[in-house]
Amino acid sequence: MISQQLREEIEAAVAGGAPGDPESLTYQIKPNADVGIIGVGGGIDVAGALAHGARSVYGVELNPATYRYAEEIYADYNGDLMDDPRVTLVNAEGRNALQAVDREFDVIQVIAIDTFAALSSGPYVLSENYLYTVEAFEDLFGRLKPDGILAYYRWLFMPPRETLRLSAVACEAWQRRGIDDCSQHIIVVGRDGWALSLFKQTPFTLGEVEKLNVQAAAMGLWVLHWPKIFPAAEQGQLEAGYYAAADPALIATSQAFTGLTTAYREGREAEFFASHQYNIAPTTDDSPFFFEYHRLNALGLPSFFGGHTGFLRSGNVGTTLFIIIAEATLLSLVAIFWPLWRYQRAGLRVPHAAAYSLYFAALGIGFMMIEIAVIQKAVLLLGNPLYALPVVLATLLVSAGVGSWVVARTGARVRRVTGPVGVLFLGLVALLIVGLTPLFRELLYLSFAQRVGVTVLVLAPLGLLMGMFFPTGLRAVGEEAAGFISWAWGINGCTLVYGSVVAILVAMAFSFNVTLAIGGGGLCRRVRGGVVVQPGAAGGGSSAGTGARRLGLRPGRGAGCLRRGLPWLQGHEHGPRHPPR
Repeated sequence: MISQQLREEIEAAVAGGAPGDPESLTYQIKPNADVGIIGVGGGIDVAGALAHGARSVYGVELNPATYRYAEEIYADYNGDLMDDPRVTLVNAEGRNALQAVDREFDVIQVIAIDTFAALSSGPYVLSENYLYTVEAFEDLFGRLKPDGILAYYRWLFMPPRETLRLSAVACEAWQRRGIDDCSQHIIVVGRDGWALSLFKQTPFTLGEVEKLNVQAAAMGLWVLHWPKIFPAAEQGQLEAGYYAAADPALIATSQAFTGLTTAYREGREAEFFASHQYNIAPTTDDSPFFFEYHRLNALGLPSFFGGHTGFLRSGNVGTTLFIIIAEATLLSLVAIFWPLWRYQRAGLRVPHAAAYSLYFAALGIGFMMIEIAVIQKAVLLLGNPLYALPVVLATLLVSAGVGSWVVARTGARVRRVTGPVGVLFLGLVALLIVGLTPLFRELLYLSFAQRVGVTVLVLAPLGLLMGMFFPTGLRAVGEEAAGFISWAWGINGCTLVYGSVVAILVAMAFSFNVTLAIGGGGLCRRVRGGVVVQPGAAGGGSSAGTGARRLGLRPGRGAGCLRRGLPWLQGHEHGPRHPPR
């Protein structure tokens, strides 16, 4: 939390012409600005903006506790900084807040809001952020004045990763907005593990570049990317002279930035991304894992046991994922199959046990993958996982309960649920894949209560349909092998846990839309079976065959494969229907 004494020291330094902090370099070319600050924290960025003569400061702070500290609890300590008539402080998520306010800014700052703190390291290494996506940059560019600047202050690693990826995100966003040559719009300066990236709506001018260079040198900073505003020969001569005595790692870093902007200008960005040591391709709202820049290995995990394990965001992510998926696999297999093997020695036989197991396992994994995907997508609209988690969970669980109640009241059969209802369910999933993220993005301007209402209205039909499959499956099992009902619950519960791990792996490797598609596709085979395969005629055929067809399964294929490999799962019509006591 900034103190009044530190505020006065900052004001005196700026008044005396001192260089100041690197993150304040923006004000050298944008003094007396209308400023938007995402992530106010203790208020030092607000104090810096006011010291440089900002006309107005619109500060956004996500953490309600931090907001109260700056606004109320430590108001005397910081000299009533937030009560300055030029300052407006709101407790909200950055994109939501800026979309909701009807104003434009000369400068929007996002200064080191994600560090190796409690919420972005250790057990939270897989955290994602919707301020580092192409769509976020589009939204923020839309809130800038015609020649405004978007400033990000991030870690500087060599070879470059996070900072280089920021430039890739900006170039991609500009390309969507019709700007094909981003090389003139970017300047990056840095030192000692940090870098300031400035993304300007219009090309930087010669005067602005000269001023930034002079101030950067006074601060002991290196220019890592020069805006390409000079003729090619002159630009090359300027940069060659500038880096003549530079460290080779610094030169390589500068070359990486130049390579990126050149690739975008020439339409070779995909080739550049493939050739770079790290995954620095632009992140999107559908795959917002900005900090996961390690490439996937043969196991589909990011840099498994790879280098740089000294950092919390590094190969440790791959190790963590591998350990979780290995544990989940082992425990699921032991919990499901070991007891079955034990009971079969005592004479347990359940008709088509493999088919039933596959059905309830698919429901568990599919339900969880869909749930994880829509929770993540709701974070974009609601602004915080602490809000998205309870709202989405409550909506899905309550509506799923209603769906189960409807099945109980109507006495719906499995074929009816896996047929017409299943087709409707898959259609809804497809609609969510195509339209959910764009819809949420368009509604960021709504109030929080309205955004919660939209979330409930959009997701309740999904939960209603999802809740119909499990009870109808239990009914079919109960007609044929009542002793397997408790086992169906156990299989479903086990695969729910397993599905949560698989959902994150799929999202990181591909996207949350792919996660949603696979989750919905978990019922695809059952839907096809329920529509194509007709139930046996009354009184004809075995009860086992009829029961399997009611589930919409084809025991001769998927289930038969398991039976050949695991003979103790083989159906036996004359065996006991209940586990031995």
